[in-house]
Amino acid sequence: MTIMKVCKGGCGKKPAVWIDSGIHAREWITPAVNTWMLNELVENEDDHPDLLDKLDWYFLPLYNPDGYFRSRESDRLWRKTTSSYQGLKCQGTDANRNFGFHFGEASSSDNSCSEIYRGPSPFSEVENRNVANFLTSHKRQIKFFMSLHASSQMIMIPYGFSKNHVLGDYSFLMELAARANKALFNVHGKTYLVGDIARTIYPASGNSIDWAKEELGIPYTFTMELRDDWNSGRKGMMIAPSEIIPNAEEVWAFHKEVARQVIKEFGNETMTRECNVGAPYRQECGYPGITRKLCEDKGCCYNDKTPNTYWCFK
Repeated sequence: MTIMKVCKGGCGKKPAVWIDSGIHAREWITPAVNTWMLNELVENEDDHPDLLDKLDWYFLPLYNPDGYFRSRESDRLWRKTTSSYQGLKCQGTDANRNFGFHFGEASSSDNSCSEIYRGPSPFSEVENRNVANFLTSHKRQIKFFMSLHASSQMIMIPYGFSKNHVLGDYSFLMELAARANKALFNVHGKTYLVGDIARTIYPASGNSIDWAKEELGIPYTFTMELRDDWNSGRKGMMIAPSEIIPNAEEVWAFHKEVARQVIKEFGNETMTRECNVGAPYRQECGYPGITRKLCEDKGCCYNDKTPNTYWCFK
């Protein structure tokens, strides 16, 4: 597994964006789009200098490399990892049911032959452990988490584990997703459906973005289902190579919009200090019980250059 880091002036000092793809092996369009965006960010820096001046970027183009190899070599529609466990009939685990937040609940299976087999335990898959370790060690830095999937033409936020639970910042994330969706639409006229996972596509417990939002506290967490090849009538995973660049161009427009929101909100923060005052993430110091003095005593009060405005963050 290779994480590709794009940082100007060294990594770790600025807010960051994480983009992974290929967690489901058969979704070939997603690594192609991810690497196109990586190339665009670097090779056409003059078109968007703020995105490198103000942010670090972490790309994981191939989340599930063994599964991807199997889909290329022998089973085009292989979805899972390729792990095997003693006593189980079938091979592979759905890595997007293997995270530790609400593991083993809705829309996951304990049948190893199922496409949505969750694995014997949370983080049983080495791929997930690798990703979780990296993200946990960078959790204060990463502000925007994206996991790319295919192919239902959707933009989704948490939660996936239940239709009956709604994020505290649901309205804000929905508004941001809708705004970025307009930028996406302006590229090729494609409209993506926006909503939370459970009520937009189906419930899915143990998924990566629920875990990233709730366990790591990453503020902007999204997953996208890229679009089908509607022009040729080819739907599902079998998308024509000619669709890679159009997909990538519109998905990049979405990412630029969210990235600039990250810059607007977090662009002046330095990623050097931890804060443990019990405040919610990026909580204003004037919040009841969270005084400015308490923040400063912990060494974590930050002035965002707005007069009399200070923040605590952990």
